[in-house]
Amino acid sequence: MKKLVFAAFLLIAFASCTKTAEETPDLSLIVQGNYNVTFLKSGTTSFNLPINNATGRASAILSFFRKDKTISTGSLLLTINGNATTTQLGDIVLKDAGNGQVTLVDNGVTIGTGTAKNIDVNQTTNGTTTIINASR
Repeated sequence: MKKLVFAAFLLIAFASCTKTAEETPDLSLIVQGNYNVTFLKSGTTSFNLPINNATGRASAILSFFRKDKTISTGSLLLTINGNATTTQLGDIVLKDAGNGQVTLVDNGVTIGTGTAKNIDVNQTTNGTTTIINASR
């Protein structure tokens, strides 16, 4: 009987010490949706957006769509004087940066950060730096 009680004690002690696997947070839910681009820079050309004046109109929307918990696809819709152009950004890997913030990673390179309210991108491709600031 003592052996049975001892075995039960060991089983209970072992079970209470094992760690439970933490559920991976759904980071895509943090950034999914549309953001109004407020600043756009490509190379040496930069704009505060939206623009609505006598010389023309321009606006941009940065969108993220959930693919799974840690991957979103992105697109940038740029409208200039009524002509819209969409650029697909492809898959963006999301990494938890804590405090409701995610790090945006493209092909293994960190390209920015995001929250439920703001997205900031700073990416250099073929020597050209693109900066995008967007908010909801």
